[in-house]
Amino acid sequence: IIYNNYYPPFPDTSSAFKEIHTNSDCLAIESHVSTTNCAVSHHDYELVSFVPLFEKMSRPELTGHASLFYNAKEARKYDSSSRMVGIQREITERAIELLKLPEGRPSFVLDVGCGSGLSGQVLEEHGHVWVGCDVSRDMLDMANERIERKREAANGNESDEDDSDDSDMDDENNGEENGNRKQWKEEPSPGDLLHHDMGTGLPFRPASFDACISISALQWLCYSNSKDQIPKRRLMRFFSSLYQVLRRGARAVLQFYPETSEHAILISECAAKV
Repeated sequence: IIYNNYYPPFPDTSSAFKEIHTNSDCLAIESHVSTTNCAVSHHDYELVSFVPLFEKMSRPELTGHASLFYNAKEARKYDSSSRMVGIQREITERAIELLKLPEGRPSFVLDVGCGSGLSGQVLEEHGHVWVGCDVSRDMLDMANERIERKREAANGNESDEDDSDDSDMDDENNGEENGNRKQWKEEPSPGDLLHHDMGTGLPFRPASFDACISISALQWLCYSNSKDQIPKRRLMRFFSSLYQVLRRGARAVLQFYPETSEHAILISECAAKV
């Protein structure tokens, strides 16, 4: 579990955050940098805390439900911000590193709170297949646009190759050129999307996924927007279902921004109880 309590994150995370490691209940803090795996209950969680060196800004979680905050305007704004895209990429790269997935073959990865599909794009670049779920339909629309653009580009490349093969069949130089084009052709997106609230539990079959990532989403479960939304219950549903949908030996890397130390402890305690 990776958490930092500044929103939004500073663009240069290497200089903005001091990386420290905690024990399994997030109470004792050790000031060293080497990676430690903390045995929590019958799972292995890696707890990495990022301590901010600057002041907090306003938080979207305080404005209401995530599906209302991330409307069409906010979704487009988020997805078009080079700053946010860069931050999302950096955090996702770190999450993939922590997953320690086997090399040389694709893994099936769940992206919880996938938003506009920025993390999914990084997963694709690493050769993985992914399913993303999010509570905001407008964010999912952005992610679907990205998937459709990639699919159209792949179909366009296939058409170009077919035309080139017909017209240049007897030309060796052109044949070599076509081979190079095939080598760099765009592949269809291996991503899929689901509109879902993670606080109600994850609706997938047991042992479906090789791994899970969640970038900047889990903190939303610490807030209640109605009487029936009890943060601890929602967190317990999430972690219980997460454990069920992961295959034996799978890892989950969850990055989030707790507003308070109480939120960080609540999330870690719920993760340890399942």
